[in-house]
Amino acid sequence: MSFTQENRTNISICDGCEKRCKLGYYEETEQEAKAKTISARKLAPTLPVKRFVWPTIDGKKIISFFDKYGEPQQCVFESEFLHLPDPLKVREYKRKILDKAYEIAKLCDHYKTR
Repeated sequence: MSFTQENRTNISICDGCEKRCKLGYYEETEQEAKAKTISARKLAPTLPVKRFVWPTIDGKKIISFFDKYGEPQQCVFESEFLHLPDPLKVREYKRKILDKAYEIAKLCDHYKTR
C-alpha cells in the first residue's frame, strides 16, 4: 500500500483513543463579542469590542482546562491575529492554536498512552 492523504483521516485528529476527536478552533462572531462587551461595560464603560478564538476538541470549545500539574489554566487567543495581511503569520497563529488543542487533548480522561 502506498502513502496517501486523500481522505485526510489523520490530519488534525487526536489519536489518544478510539474516539479520534477532531481538533480545531472556534472564532467568536462579531455579534457574540458585542453581546459580551455590552454586559462587561457595566464594570468598565470604555471596554472595546474584542473577538476571541478558542481551540476545540470534537467541536467543544476549550475555554479552560487543568494542566498536567492539576493547575487550572485559561485558554484564549485573540481573533485579530487570524486576519493579518501576512498569510505566513496567520498560518503560524493557527498552528499555535492547534498545538494548544493537541496539548490539551493529551490531558483528556480518555487519552491512552501507547
